Amino acid sequence: MNDTTETGVPTLAASFSRATRDHLAKLREGERKVRTEGDLEGVHLMRTSCRRLRATVKYLGDPLPRKSRKQLQGGLRELMTALGTVRDLDVLRQSLDTVPSMETREGEELKESVEERLARATERMQDVLDGVEYECLVKDLEIAAGVADDRVPATRVAPARIGAALAQVMELQPSDWTAAPEESLHDLRKSVKKMRYALEAFAPVYGKPVERAIERCRGLQESLGTIQDASAFGELLKGVRTFSAGQFTATLRARATREIDGLPELWKKTFGPKGLSRLGGHLFRRATQQSVPSVDAEEDSQREAV
Repeated sequence: MNDTTETGVPTLAASFSRATRDHLAKLREGERKVRTEGDLEGVHLMRTSCRRLRATVKYLGDPLPRKSRKQLQGGLRELMTALGTVRDLDVLRQSLDTVPSMETREGEELKESVEERLARATERMQDVLDGVEYECLVKDLEIAAGVADDRVPATRVAPARIGAALAQVMELQPSDWTAAPEESLHDLRKSVKKMRYALEAFAPVYGKPVERAIERCRGLQESLGTIQDASAFGELLKGVRTFSAGQFTATLRARATREIDGLPELWKKTFGPKGLSRLGGHLFRRATQQSVPSVDAEEDSQREAV
């Protein structure tokens, strides 16, 4: 595949192929960790790869037929669901060790309960990984990565798609961070994550300005993640009415409160007018400066040469 236009800009199809192969390799690496090493960090790698593959299909997948895009998105979503419970329980298990009150006998019993639930969830996940659907999904991704070149520069579509992701984030900005419901902050975190993945999809054709925006999004996302953990782990421990469970939940909520206090400054750093104006200017300059010459323009040039 000729992966650049006449002006040297990577094409949309080439960007899609490269990203799909890279993320698929990470997905397989995570699967290997799970299958051969029993390392549940591989689950995290697989989930992250699934998210990035979904973003790749969404933001760069135009060269694929619409039906193929929908099938890939659906298969990746189902795989993420199968991996999700294992990842959540594994993170909960690790988080329990960060709270001193878990060193009691009651705390140890809580840990054992989580271990048992994690073992059952892991078995269910293994069934999914051994299933025909997963095998077909991997093959479909391999086929999709070989899509024919479309000669469309990736920079042509980037501003609109990154802008759409940004608009979703801005709509969810709370007017009062301290009074924002947990559910709205969780929705905001998901939108910031989607914004980050949109930026990552186009980062190879834009360089450092976009990479810096990605890092700022990651910082805000991690802070919102700490707040979400307090809510998510509370839900996982729902019905566990022990002193240790209560102490653990209270500790996480205290951490969440500290993070909420720092959100306004993080937001300003990530989505303040100054930073966004620089990012927008960079995106649009590249879109206008490095576009593919039209067929008519090429024909006019040839006529002038004659």
